[in-house]
Amino acid sequence: MWLSAPAYAQDPDDEPLPFIDWQELETENFIIVYAGSVEGLAGTECACGIEEAQFYAAFIDEIYTDLVAVFGVELETPINLRLFPTDESYYEINPLAEQITGIIAHALNSRAEIAISLARIQSQALAEEEIINNIRHELTHFFASFLSDGKLNTGFQEGIGQYVERPANQAGDSLASLEAAHQNEHLFTWAELDEAEQVFGDPQVAYPQTLSMVAFLIDRYGFLAFVNFIEANATQPGYRSALEIAYEKSADELEAEWLAYLPQYFAGRWQINSLYAYDLSRVTQLVNLGAYSDAEIELVEVVGLLESTDQTQTLAQAELLLAQARRGQAAGALADEARQALQSGDYVLTIARANAAVTAYEELGYRERIPEIQTYIQRA
Repeated sequence: MWLSAPAYAQDPDDEPLPFIDWQELETENFIIVYAGSVEGLAGTECACGIEEAQFYAAFIDEIYTDLVAVFGVELETPINLRLFPTDESYYEINPLAEQITGIIAHALNSRAEIAISLARIQSQALAEEEIINNIRHELTHFFASFLSDGKLNTGFQEGIGQYVERPANQAGDSLASLEAAHQNEHLFTWAELDEAEQVFGDPQVAYPQTLSMVAFLIDRYGFLAFVNFIEANATQPGYRSALEIAYEKSADELEAEWLAYLPQYFAGRWQINSLYAYDLSRVTQLVNLGAYSDAEIELVEVVGLLESTDQTQTLAQAELLLAQARRGQAAGALADEARQALQSGDYVLTIARANAAVTAYEELGYRERIPEIQTYIQRA
């Protein structure tokens, strides 16, 4: 959850909540603020905190390092991670959580702080993987805000926050909600999701929808293009012009493409994630069709992304495809040189370059240009 404006009912810097004794545990990039004790709450007193703080300290810096590699930028650190021990203390700073039971954490840009409700995590019996995903989600908001100068809207903020979570095989309910909304024509327009009230007003539809929007843009146009879109928000008046800058298509065109893409998404494309399960089918098709220049451009980006996200097996496949694309370009260059030599009357060079091109294409298993090249040889 992303809150771009102060959400505290009272300012803890000016007047800390009286019943919480806040303590700090520092890591390389974070200050984990936890409750050393809680007093005066319904007549109870509890020692809370240090074990929970140590639990988060064990993995939070690794998540930060992962996201630095994904987004290619460093944030100003340290960042606060505040662990609220009770529902009541968390509601003080995020009243919306009292209305939406699924909220267990939020990121607050104005304070560079991630807030976690420990009571909610315990009551919902979240697994460690889910807790880690929550941190990935909230920390992603800071990277998106940094890249967009705080201007990326709530819809795309929540979409990229979900996209960066590691797959946890828990998409069933949210995917079903989105599919039902699609069938009943109850989806939000992208313009409606420009408003935070719409996103938080119906999260059962809005959250899976924003994820599908981000997944579509990344699946269709690549992760780097989506990062370019985030950055474009920093200089553009709104998300529509930022989309046009990044994708050279209007927001309306992209929204129409997304609607047409949804049946594929429901049928299984929701499982495709460039950060954890990259799909090489599109770029493989480019190589197989002999579009070697386009394939190389895309594969250079893909290899960089796969290196930063530790997808070892897929990276090896992408590197083989990149080598194949470059060999294909070299074969094309030989064929072009053969044609130029024929035009200039250098028949010996024509035959030499043409034979080399034929051999190169044969080794690649691409034979579409071979009849053309054999014509050069015959004429020479």
